[in-house]
Amino acid sequence: MKEIKKSENTSLVPAESIAQEKLISLKNDDVKIMKKKWADALNVSENDVEKYIDLYNAKVQGKLHKDGRKIKNEKNEEVMLNGVGLFHILDYGYMYNKESLEALKYWGINCIRIPAYINYRVSNNTGDITRSERGLVTAFDEHVQEMDRIIDIASELGLYCLVDFHILEGDGDINQIQEIADKFFNHFGSKYGKQNNIIYEIANEPFGTTSENLFKYIKHENEIVRKYDNSPIILCGWTYKDSENLSVYYSKYKEQNINNVFISYHYYTGEDIKYPQNIYRKTDIPLIFSEWGNFDGNPDSNTDSDGYTNMTMKYLEWWDDNKILNCAWMLCGGNYKYSLWNHELGKTAVAIKNGCISDEYLSNYGKLVFQSYFDNNIKRIKSNDIYINRKLDKNQNEIPGKQDIMSDMGKDNTTKVGRIPNAGHVKRYCLIIGIIISAIMVLVIVLKLK
Repeated sequence: MKEIKKSENTSLVPAESIAQEKLISLKNDDVKIMKKKWADALNVSENDVEKYIDLYNAKVQGKLHKDGRKIKNEKNEEVMLNGVGLFHILDYGYMYNKESLEALKYWGINCIRIPAYINYRVSNNTGDITRSERGLVTAFDEHVQEMDRIIDIASELGLYCLVDFHILEGDGDINQIQEIADKFFNHFGSKYGKQNNIIYEIANEPFGTTSENLFKYIKHENEIVRKYDNSPIILCGWTYKDSENLSVYYSKYKEQNINNVFISYHYYTGEDIKYPQNIYRKTDIPLIFSEWGNFDGNPDSNTDSDGYTNMTMKYLEWWDDNKILNCAWMLCGGNYKYSLWNHELGKTAVAIKNGCISDEYLSNYGKLVFQSYFDNNIKRIKSNDIYINRKLDKNQNEIPGKQDIMSDMGKDNTTKVGRIPNAGHVKRYCLIIGIIISAIMVLVIVLKLK
């Protein structure tokens, strides 16, 4: 295999010019901002935020399965997956670490899409690297190793992972790279098939493939994945570029009796929602959106996306109402106008890699996406029995369960502004102390009588 220079040795990796103490301070300040955001939204103490943050990730929802066109958890409840797509992992993998991925939870994000490009797509600052030098075709092992690293981190954090075989139109007919696909999904199926957080995207945009050839490919890769995972969530792109042909494609799709694979559609350029929405209403199409953006889909584009925002908000509302999986593209540390992260921070941008993710560290596009994800996640939490059945004292502070009372002693219990500090906790501690004093008095009396 051709020697490929690692991403840590390229010009894409900025020098960290901020002192470690400063980075720690920025991270601590950012966590406080995000915890307060959650506390305000849920009307709870900042100390109680953590118990709600993980409610809709893999730690709690567990193994997912396809039921018609819905994604459901182990309790057969519908699950909403709001995700973000990563970018070229051989260039920007240094940005995808435990700190930066863990921070996503503060915006209600519960899945990431990890792409492996078949042939490299030239990006900013890498014009000297040709299209074929850093894709799966010639750098298979490097991609797989980096994807494994990211998946292992995400799994520890409870994030669902979309393993994305990122074919593009320029890669030609997908059957010409069948051998690579087989090797790819045999690896991820055998290594992660028993985990509860893996989703398989067997083709991104196979526009260079006929529908007939794609159907053969879907059936073949479906069999490979199911050797290792008996109830996988499998996604696949389709062969047309515009949603007006979605009904045509779905008619062909149904004839193939492919009942266990979701059709992945990509929303860009403010495309009118009426086409995908109408077919979704009129049929049982298992539609998801594994990639979308409030722009034209070109990472180097200078197109102004403001005109797309109204339509984008309609999509976000529709996806949430129907619990349709969607992943916003792209979470990237490069100098791209349409990165969800803010690329205009200068040297402070390194704080993103260390887990800073409040509004200051997001682009305008990122703020739009993440705020929508956050609002919808808070709405779901407020309808969850864990939140509904929580016990409150007279000051609306959450009363911890019996197992929490003693463990809370000695903690700096931050409260929301305007509340009596820990009134519920103080009352219970006084009760415990009173019982102890009473027991001692009884013991003294008994000893005197003897």
